[in-house]
Amino acid sequence: LTSGYTYPEADLQNAWESLLLSQHHDCWICLGRWVDRARTWTAGTEFYCRKTRSAALESTTDASEDAITVFNTGGTARKGRISIAADRRFNAVRDAGGQLLPSQRIADSLVFIADLPAFGWASFTLDEQPGTGHNTCKVRRKGRNVELSNDLLCITIDPSKGGSIVSAKDLRTRREIVGKASGFAFNGLSAYYPERGERHGSDETPAEVTELCSGAVCAAVSIKGHIDGVPYTQTISLTAGSPLIDCSLTVDWQGPAPLIGSPEPEDGDRYDNSGNRLTWKTPHYNAHRKMNLTFPTVGKGAICKDAPFDVCASRLETNEFSSFDDLKHVVALNWVDLETASGSLALFTDHTTSYTYGPDFPLGLTVQFVGSGYSRNRYNVDGPSTVNYALLPHAGAWDEDEVQIVNEQWRQAPVAICGRPKLEAEGSLLDLSGTGWQLVTAYCEGDELYVRLYNAQGDSREHTVMPGFSFSGAQLVELDGRVREDLGSGSALRFSMPRFGIRTVRFRLR
Repeated sequence: LTSGYTYPEADLQNAWESLLLSQHHDCWICLGRWVDRARTWTAGTEFYCRKTRSAALESTTDASEDAITVFNTGGTARKGRISIAADRRFNAVRDAGGQLLPSQRIADSLVFIADLPAFGWASFTLDEQPGTGHNTCKVRRKGRNVELSNDLLCITIDPSKGGSIVSAKDLRTRREIVGKASGFAFNGLSAYYPERGERHGSDETPAEVTELCSGAVCAAVSIKGHIDGVPYTQTISLTAGSPLIDCSLTVDWQGPAPLIGSPEPEDGDRYDNSGNRLTWKTPHYNAHRKMNLTFPTVGKGAICKDAPFDVCASRLETNEFSSFDDLKHVVALNWVDLETASGSLALFTDHTTSYTYGPDFPLGLTVQFVGSGYSRNRYNVDGPSTVNYALLPHAGAWDEDEVQIVNEQWRQAPVAICGRPKLEAEGSLLDLSGTGWQLVTAYCEGDELYVRLYNAQGDSREHTVMPGFSFSGAQLVELDGRVREDLGSGSALRFSMPRFGIRTVRFRLR
């Protein structure tokens, strides 16, 4: 729409094909050769995506070492942290109007806070003068503990308890988030080892907590500890003006991992002619006994979680189960939200995995399982286990506090490139801010543009959408191309869809 770049249809077709092959049932239920095939297929998809994105970025910008163009691929305007590799002589950033922005140098990167238009771009200029902004994000020693804070949150980390968080206060409401009496560590690892009949946690051994950065934009610490002798590294990061606690975890397995999860059943060596286990119980069912990150909160409450184009409200007292005839919904797709009487806590994950919750078990995120599945094969570990996740303390229900939109922005980081935009300094092609809708996809076929929208958390009222490009007409169409409604040819489109509904708009481009 802006540079005339034509996306390579063959490359994208190959990317989709290998991605869909990696979702084959046997890639996840069976093992052996399917593991390597799935890795090859997903690597192919990532290759074509990187290649296409790089070409698209280069088509929209002119090379310049003192300028940055940042793209927001989401449908809502946002404010967030941007990181770009920059020559060390640059220490500050100005927006298109010349205003200095809060910035911070971290090694070879320059980090700054930027306002970005919806489904559009903004440009910035690097400056050689010292960076600006108050040191809003701090790391401080408080006795034996380490305190990590920004203008919205204050987190206390105890190195003697494996680097677990012993206090997390929402400064907006003065609410304490961490529960004290659960027997589990907040932000800690917990796992059951069936061969010994023991549960162990990362809070059993001390950890080393090291400051990674602090300043006007962000602060972060690294936590190096052990769980049952296996080393792990966690990072916890806060950004100025953001209520998100951004985290990553890597468990660095040293050789073969022991069994982690429920014990093998006594009749587990009995199989039918197809190799399927005859017992109803298999070790992989019980997520509460796998290796989990746990987040005990003040008070219990209700669970909501997202699903593909949906949100589910759990009516279960506990999601623990151990047999096929007692299946429960334990899938964590992108987020799980716990709403209590004192406030709510949303847990974001970049892995589709399982979550835990119950009267005697806190909200948790499954990191690792080692044991047998449906067939004779055993699920082993042959490399580091890595997961990125985030915590969002908020006051009310998931839809009231826009958990879906915040999660979408967390998953879709802005894309930055060194260079000046070939068109205006900034622009927006489609703005869905305030509607509760999300931009699912946008693609061209000839002189037609298809834009698919999803009502993630909005109501069923009509909303006005203002495209930032020229078109001669627009229609709502079904997935098979049938026309649902003619939206006219004006500059503004007005239509509605129910919550969790999907609509596809077809534009005729001029």
